[in-house]
Amino acid sequence: MEAAVGVIMRVPGLFIIDYWWQHDRYKSLPHSMELGEILNCVITNLVLLHGFLLLLLPLRHVQALYTHFVSGALIFSCHIVSSYYIDVETNKIVTAEDDPYFLRRQIAMFVFHGCLGGLISFFLKGPWLFVTPVFAVYIIPVMARLANLPVDTLPFFQNFCDAITGFNVLLYITYQIPTIVDCAKLAYMDALTVTEVHGLGTLFILLWNKLFVPTHFALFWLIEFFVKLIGSIYQVERLAWGDEWYLILLTTISSICASPVTLVATSVTVAYLSFFILCSTRAYLQGFSAFFHDNPMHSGWTEGLTLILLSFQTGLMEMKMPARMAVMTIILFIVLSSLLQSMLEIAEPVVLALSASRSRNLWRHFRALSLCFSLLIFPLYLTRVLSAVFPIDFWMMVVLSSCTLTSVQVLDLLVVHSLFLYDSVRFEPWENLDDIVYYTRAVTKVLEFFVAIFVVGMGLWESTSGKWNLVNASILLIHCYFNVWQRLQTGWRSFLLRREAAKKAKSLPSATNEQLSQLDDVCSICFGSMRAACVTPCQHYFHRTCLRKWLYVQDKCPLCHSVVTLHPTEDINSTQNEQQRTGERDMMHDAPAQ
Repeated sequence: MEAAVGVIMRVPGLFIIDYWWQHDRYKSLPHSMELGEILNCVITNLVLLHGFLLLLLPLRHVQALYTHFVSGALIFSCHIVSSYYIDVETNKIVTAEDDPYFLRRQIAMFVFHGCLGGLISFFLKGPWLFVTPVFAVYIIPVMARLANLPVDTLPFFQNFCDAITGFNVLLYITYQIPTIVDCAKLAYMDALTVTEVHGLGTLFILLWNKLFVPTHFALFWLIEFFVKLIGSIYQVERLAWGDEWYLILLTTISSICASPVTLVATSVTVAYLSFFILCSTRAYLQGFSAFFHDNPMHSGWTEGLTLILLSFQTGLMEMKMPARMAVMTIILFIVLSSLLQSMLEIAEPVVLALSASRSRNLWRHFRALSLCFSLLIFPLYLTRVLSAVFPIDFWMMVVLSSCTLTSVQVLDLLVVHSLFLYDSVRFEPWENLDDIVYYTRAVTKVLEFFVAIFVVGMGLWESTSGKWNLVNASILLIHCYFNVWQRLQTGWRSFLLRREAAKKAKSLPSATNEQLSQLDDVCSICFGSMRAACVTPCQHYFHRTCLRKWLYVQDKCPLCHSVVTLHPTEDINSTQNEQQRTGERDMMHDAPAQ
């Protein structure tokens, strides 16, 4: 409960900072030396300071700050109500004797100012006993009216009450100055101690953790969203949710992203939503016990960071509507394609584990395969819709290629899953299974590589047509490095490792039937019976296929960790023949001696 109250009390600080950025940030420095300009600058910076204080101060100090805010609002309300009361009394044509509501009106104002004065005194808890009568000073015009003083004297009493109230407020602020100075000195000493002991970086991290609280930004975004959504609904002439609901949502989301605060709040909300979807995906596949997980790549922050980086790179905040809505739509589709890829990364090990474990649970197979088919069809449908609605440029090609590759990867997963299922129902192990899986995955990787090359070519073509800027260049360089160069290096490295492992496994001699019967053991890798095996230089026996798979990962013997070196088969056979001839000569040399 206390945490929820703390979140609610700190969120207005984000509204203050956001309002300052959108409307008053150019007023933080005076443009002239006029007194009004300087006062306006001071007030603007004080309001901004209060916004940061609501986020940084301890909760008890935040409560005290809110108490003073409410007290100031009540004092101002007393002034406004008293001014309205004097206007009403001054403009009355009838006398007090002829007005049937005169006494009721005076009693109401008397009770109102008395209650508000007591409430202000309760909030401020001043050091003097007469603080309650002081803040109930606006009762004086009511008492003057009850004393049947002339109506023309009421403005004088009003000004007298304003002067008394202002003087007491100034006196109260003066009394609070030592406390404020002590708090500031304590905060400075704490910051100085942290800096001296742990360094300036630790102090920055502490301040960042206080300013960037995801729950604060999420609640701030939800309030902004619903307020702007109501405004967007009332702006449309005809509310047809069947046709225009997505336009209203896109307009609302785009209109929010007008400052760094709202942009960070949007990214945090997208991260929370992505996290919920990914956790729901995991729960759908593995049960509700797997709803929460610790994988940082599936925490939703990847999608949130993608949104905020693309927003800053495209200059989303400086755009006007509807250009901002168009760019925001493309960014959201990029985030959606990243979310689909994360869902596939969650589903892939679950699907492969089903075939490896030889599970007969049809419900588990249905959940995994239904999710795979959804991830196969939805990106293709999304690609078709986007290509029909938007013109094909570099940014749209990034989205379309990502969606298409997701469907291709899902198809590759389903093919591999089918191969493993076929191997599970065979009576004998399928020795060529690993090669077939490798070639299937290789086809997918080659297709991904060519799609990445095509996107790079699209970007280079746009650079020649004049539709080029620094943002597109940076995105293209990142795309070239991660999706082209890294994939090329990874694929080539994998190919060399497989070729080297295949040569090593092929060069090892095969074990004879006598050796296998004398060994009478199982393969130490797969624990299967050995009807055929190869012999390593360290004289250990393994299935040739199992050892080849092991050598894909590392080049050491699974049992003694000796390095499995590459020797030609002829050299091994000649070495064995030489050892056999040496043994025969030794036996012949020892025979006459006996």
